[in-house]
Amino acid sequence: MKKTGLTFLELMLTLTIFAVVAVTVYSTFGTGLSAWRRAQKTQQLYQDVRMGLNRIACDLENAVFYSEKEDFPNFAGTGSKVSFYSLMDDYRIIPVHPELRKITYSLDESTQILQRLEQTLPLPEEGEEVEAEAQEALAEKVAALKFFYCYEDKEDNESYKWLDTWNNTEEIPQGIRIELALEEAGEVPFTKYVFIPIGEKGQEK
Repeated sequence: MKKTGLTFLELMLTLTIFAVVAVTVYSTFGTGLSAWRRAQKTQQLYQDVRMGLNRIACDLENAVFYSEKEDFPNFAGTGSKVSFYSLMDDYRIIPVHPELRKITYSLDESTQILQRLEQTLPLPEEGEEVEAEAQEALAEKVAALKFFYCYEDKEDNESYKWLDTWNNTEEIPQGIRIELALEEAGEVPFTKYVFIPIGEKGQEK
């Protein structure tokens, strides 16, 4: 009777084929898993940016003219930083009671983090520091953040113009354009326009 079975050579060949298939499958799975993880991180990053921009818009839409004192910075803005006074809903109080806060948005260039600083009112006397009540990191890997400020030029047929900075102590801008670029993008992928419904009609000073 003839014996049947695998020879040593056939066994080695079978194991080699199985190993090649296993390595191929594992490599394909690993590549797909890495791509999925990168996609998840990118998606989370974009989601944080969108939520951060919406947070800025919400605060700006509630911006108010706080003080009529001469040279008081009711609304101050540069290309990468903006500070203003906004009504915040305090949900710790029933019924909900809006409270005034000083809000500052800026980009920490060393860490590339979009930050939000909330300060308590009333303000101290001139020259004294205001202690921060809350500071939040809204988004990471932000390569650039720019603010532009809209005002109505009454001397030019009531047309609207944009400024790179806002230092008008008598009025607040009517609108803000926010441009935010991520570290991984070569262009400005996020642009948001915010209208301030209670803003005074401004003019360039």
